[in-house]
Amino acid sequence: MRTLAFLLFLGGTAFAYPDKEHDIRQFITLQSKILEIVEEHQPDPFEKGSSNLNKTVQKKIEGLHLEKLSSEQLYRLGVACSVASCPQTAGHQNCDLVFDDVCWRCVRIIATRHGSDNAHYLNRMKALFGTDGGPSLQFTELIASQEKLQSEQDRGGQPATRSESK
Repeated sequence: MRTLAFLLFLGGTAFAYPDKEHDIRQFITLQSKILEIVEEHQPDPFEKGSSNLNKTVQKKIEGLHLEKLSSEQLYRLGVACSVASCPQTAGHQNCDLVFDDVCWRCVRIIATRHGSDNAHYLNRMKALFGTDGGPSLQFTELIASQEKLQSEQDRGGQPATRSESK
């Protein structure tokens, strides 16, 4: 389910920004690298009893230069990483970072390295998914965009650009 949501998110991103293919490829590459780093350091990429990343993870994340991202790019990257199948989610019942079956460890790593206010950042994430356990309107619209794109491609048509879809 999380993997499907992640794919829908990426498709929605591509639909929303059809003229920025390079940005999308870069985004997907960053997302993959972050998840690789997190998965390499399971069960916990943080230092024992601390909210600090362990030194190895910290160095690897710094190497991605997330500080160069705009807050909007960072936000989208964080959502993509949290929706992807994070190994922490399965059976991680006591994690205070799990929200509606989404693990926020990847998100917190990104927010910490970017120097963002974690609480504000996580609240924006939660707003995207909805706080009542269901997807928010924003996320529902993202899925609808992806479905529209998919149906156009199934019919053999080219995806509409932003100006054509208005």
